[in-house]
Amino acid sequence: MKPLQFVIMLICTLLASCTSFKKEKPNVVLTDKQMVAILTDIHLIEASLNEKQRSVAYNIDSSKIYTYSAYQQLFEKYGITNDDWQKNLYNAVLDSKKFITLYDRTIENLKEIDSLAQVKSNVHRNVN
Repeated sequence: MKPLQFVIMLICTLLASCTSFKKEKPNVVLTDKQMVAILTDIHLIEASLNEKQRSVAYNIDSSKIYTYSAYQQLFEKYGITNDDWQKNLYNAVLDSKKFITLYDRTIENLKEIDSLAQVKSNVHRNVN
């Protein structure tokens, strides 16, 4: 088992053991493809936030505003609310095999995005 899968399984187990196993009914039920797309976008938001935190002009208030705004835009993009997302995520976590599959696909997306960014960066360097 890959280390990341082990950590995800551990988190799933801990979350499930602390709550009842009753699935929540969200207003909007997301497909696996939508879940992967949202998880990918969340990781991109968090990466962007980490970059902002490294900047000299970083302050906690602007970070909170940026984070709130980014997540609101994300939820609007997919036509869901934070509550819908939380319930869909909770249901996915209850099915640990499904959750690992979703995260494996999310990681694949992020690797592809990273590869494309590196190609663009190399092209940009070669042009200059």
